[in-house]
Amino acid sequence: RERLWRIRAKQVLLATGAIERPLAFVDNDTPGVMLCSAISCFILKYGVKPGHRGLIFTNNDSGYQTALDMLMAGIKIQGIIDIRREVSENLLAMCCANNIHIYLQHAVVSTKRNSNGLCGVEIAKLTSDISDIVCHKGYIECDILGVSGGWNPSVHLHSQSGGELKYSSDYQCFMPFK
Repeated sequence: RERLWRIRAKQVLLATGAIERPLAFVDNDTPGVMLCSAISCFILKYGVKPGHRGLIFTNNDSGYQTALDMLMAGIKIQGIIDIRREVSENLLAMCCANNIHIYLQHAVVSTKRNSNGLCGVEIAKLTSDISDIVCHKGYIECDILGVSGGWNPSVHLHSQSGGELKYSSDYQCFMPFK
């Protein structure tokens, strides 16, 4: 009558998704600075246009999709600031076709705000190993900035059940192991 049954599966499939990482810079908590996935969600799921002049700051390809979502919603794209030195030809062609300026090997270093929130960002050119700033390039006006620093798999359930994590240098995050 008073038995405790412990039933464990031999294998478990966890499909808990991923969490987008932000990118750090001065005043990145200014109203108008959002994760790229949040901007796309506002546009695609809720039909809300979160701004009028947008800018993307990214280190991966998913920021480019947000730029397309913003264009589709009627937001003027001021450019895509990408930390990387090069991107795929497909992304370059997509940006060229839509008159989107790409700032490769650049970074957002601070924001400019007014009483309504974000009104622009300061960008800087990075060294070839992206470890330091070469020179400041000035301000770009925008009222919405989408940031995407890549994706982390949601590994919480795996860890809680005793699973181990291992760092993957390919994906630059911790991945489930065993």
